[in-house]
Amino acid sequence: MSLFNDYSNSHFSDRNYKDGDFVLSCLCKRDLEKYNINMKVKDFKNYVKKSRNYKIILTGGGLNYRKTKVYNFYNFQNLKNK
Repeated sequence: MSLFNDYSNSHFSDRNYKDGDFVLSCLCKRDLEKYNINMKVKDFKNYVKKSRNYKIILTGGGLNYRKTKVYNFYNFQNLKNK
């Protein structure tokens, strides 16, 4: 089975999608509030970028594929505003 048979249009359509999954490009303050994360969006993004707790999915289509890092809010809920 080819890796290209397992691509998704976005992280929402990934067959391994779990509640709380997100990508950094779609992150907003409302998301942080929903998951009780008390940080500025910019600070949270910088923290998450340093994390190794993510999965990689293949996204795209039309022979334009890319590897996308998908994180989960539940892995970061214990963060305090610094």
